[in-house]
Amino acid sequence: MAKILVIDDEEIIRERLKSLLTLDEYEVCVAEDGPKGLEVFQSESPQVVLLDIKMPGMDGIEVLQRLKKSAPDTEVIIITGHGGIETAIQALREGAFDYVNKPIEYDELVLSLKRALERRQLREQLSQHVKDLERANQELRHKQAQLIQAEKMAAIGTLAAGVAHEINNPLTAITMNTAFLLEALKGDESKFKKLRIIEKQADRAVEIVKGLLTFSRKGSESKKILSDIHQIIEDALKPVEHQMALGNIKLAREFGSDLPALLVNPNQIQQVFLNIITNARDAMLDGGQLTIKTRRFSLPLEGGGLGGGDFTPSRIDPSPPPLPQGERAFREVVAGGVVVEFSDTGQGIPAEELSKIFDPFYTTKKPGQGTGLGLYISYEIIKSHNGEIVVKSEVGKGATFTITLPAHI
Repeated sequence: MAKILVIDDEEIIRERLKSLLTLDEYEVCVAEDGPKGLEVFQSESPQVVLLDIKMPGMDGIEVLQRLKKSAPDTEVIIITGHGGIETAIQALREGAFDYVNKPIEYDELVLSLKRALERRQLREQLSQHVKDLERANQELRHKQAQLIQAEKMAAIGTLAAGVAHEINNPLTAITMNTAFLLEALKGDESKFKKLRIIEKQADRAVEIVKGLLTFSRKGSESKKILSDIHQIIEDALKPVEHQMALGNIKLAREFGSDLPALLVNPNQIQQVFLNIITNARDAMLDGGQLTIKTRRFSLPLEGGGLGGGDFTPSRIDPSPPPLPQGERAFREVVAGGVVVEFSDTGQGIPAEELSKIFDPFYTTKKPGQGTGLGLYISYEIIKSHNGEIVVKSEVGKGATFTITLPAHI
């Protein structure tokens, strides 16, 4: 039911219009002058205002200007007496939709009202379409960014794996012959030390090659089992929790309850968590706090958005067939998954580096302190689990890594 506000200083016109419009199933409110009309407008929010142009004190033009300033989408129909055409034209220039002359022809007024309401409805529909398009464009940009990242990672990964295969054999020869020479030259301290340097750097190169080959071998994905995400987090914390305490880094656990079990490779997911935790520790050399949060998200059966999250995983397993009545709630939970957030209070990551941190060999650490493979491998592990890993950061305000892992039915 459309709501109409009648502002007219003539009581007989106000009441007559109210009676007739109410019979036509409009909701009608009235006001006897401009100030009262503005007050009623603010409290009632009508779709259309019937406004007398000639009123004592605040005239219709001033009321129209104020209405349009506070609510531009409100349609205003001017009521004017004979001889007031120039004023009516001025009102149209100020944004009025139409005008009717006194004495009012009711059929003419109803026709104008219908057109005004139709225009308002079309404007609202257009506004909604614009919002829908903006959301669709935003989602499209997000999907395009994901596609570009996936294609870039696939190309770099293929190249890196090829390079790793090519250098693996020479590295094997270097390490084996270095071991032989170390055994033969134990008595020569000077040469022995130099060989130790060669051995150390060769071992580091071997570790890099292992990382590159992790996801290039067929069948590299180990068996997945139903796992408790909190146990995986605790297992990842064990090797570093004491070090963090010594480094004056506080650890805060904010774990959600009733989280679904996840079908994952627990060792791989633990590797991801340990890498993120270690990076957070290294970013807080002067102490700080690492907060680990977990929560559940649900994926509605209708295929709508995710609950409990402000982002969309890049891949989610298709929704399974409908369940019998009474099992919907369980399926909605299981068809979702778990969100894990790692938030540190460290130095943060510059904006220009955020798009590169998952690239192989890209690291912000000093030479010799990191291979630049940890986040690349983490990215690939999460992708292999149909999940998503994203990062938000600001220099001086720490970083937050958010990992989404879907549950499997």
